[in-house]
Amino acid sequence: MSIKRMLLIILLLVALISVGINAVILGSLTDRFFSNYLNEVYDSHIEQIMDYALKVLKEKTITKEQLKADMETHLVDPIFRIRLFDSEGKLLEDVSSDMHMRGMMMDGRLARMRSNGDEVTDQFILEDDGGTWGSIYITRYSAADNSLVARLFKMSLLSNSLRAVMIAMAISASIALLISRLMSKDLKETAILASDIQSGKQVKFERSIVSEITSIRSSLHDLSTKLRLKQKGRKELTDKLIHETRTPLTIIKTHLEGIEDGVIAADQVEIELLKNQVEIITSLIKGLSGMIEADALQNEMSIEEFELNKLLKQILSGLSTQFSNKGLKIILDSEDKVIMRTDKFKLSQVFYNLLNNAWKYTDAGGHVTISYNRSGDFININIADNGSGIDNDDLKHIFDAYYRGKDQAGSGDGIGLYIVKGNMTLLGGDVTVSSAVGDGTEFVLSLPVTYNNGEAEEV
Repeated sequence: MSIKRMLLIILLLVALISVGINAVILGSLTDRFFSNYLNEVYDSHIEQIMDYALKVLKEKTITKEQLKADMETHLVDPIFRIRLFDSEGKLLEDVSSDMHMRGMMMDGRLARMRSNGDEVTDQFILEDDGGTWGSIYITRYSAADNSLVARLFKMSLLSNSLRAVMIAMAISASIALLISRLMSKDLKETAILASDIQSGKQVKFERSIVSEITSIRSSLHDLSTKLRLKQKGRKELTDKLIHETRTPLTIIKTHLEGIEDGVIAADQVEIELLKNQVEIITSLIKGLSGMIEADALQNEMSIEEFELNKLLKQILSGLSTQFSNKGLKIILDSEDKVIMRTDKFKLSQVFYNLLNNAWKYTDAGGHVTISYNRSGDFININIADNGSGIDNDDLKHIFDAYYRGKDQAGSGDGIGLYIVKGNMTLLGGDVTVSSAVGDGTEFVLSLPVTYNNGEAEEV
């Protein structure tokens, strides 16, 4: 059953029941007070008739025609017949109501309702201090409710109640149609909203006159936002994966070309270097399952202990061919032994991205310098180049995903420094940058020597 039909039936039933109850209560109260009123009027009228009849019998001056005319004026519902007798029992006048007969003739229903049991005759003795003067017989309906006026009143009350029911139902039907139309419209729009979300379209939240529909739309809008964020997160993750595989693949390619050309010896050191790059690619591929099973795979930590200088030398060894082919020097300016306990893979990602950026934006003949120093429980690592530098307008956006400076169109996907910032945050550290156009750029990494998040998983 549609909402429109259901709402229409409910409102019509409510209107019918409400008006019906109201009509019964109002009819009962009105009928009671009206009957009391008729009885009071009847009692007052009887006194007037008796006073008039006693006066006629005592004075004996009124003519028969005048007596009849006067008595007829007292034939007021529920009285429909009056007979006056003198003290000797002689009938002086007998009058009856033509209205009584006409009422029965005009309305067959009233006539069928009438029976001899509906009539009663009251006898009143006309007397005073001077003795008994006569008697008067008044024939009336047995109860005020049986009078013609009372019956017409009840019929009028019933017909007006029926009219009220019809009017109330018509108004209720109109209101129900209006409300159901508005609700149906809002529900259809909500269904379209859900369909748009399913299709991946961007939706706009609009309130409804019905709070429940507004709540549903709000939930759908929140769901749409979460889905878009999840989709965006997965896209970022995919872009990161693609970006991160480029570096080890490039290293493998350049070293294999060097071996092929006889520039690089295929010794054990070179084999270990290539195996290390393969392990990096393997670690990246393992993250693919997270795109299906979780939203925060990039937040998972694998903590291990390693020596910083050794890690940096391995990374520089892998990039040396790439840098030398472009005519760039890469210098490790520190030799201190620092044992770190953190996520080696994520820290390596940071180094690779920063060094690749330096290689990309430094011209031949330039150099890149890496240095570090320990300060208490933190290690500060500087990576500086004398490349083209970064414009001030771009400097505040370089860590945003997919952002590329106005002079860097086509030079990258804008995801590398976003990964650097994200990884440093996960490692409990921070990264800052200073740069001047034409004078190069320096990144400063600051992170704890020992990763101190109790939730970290040790490997």
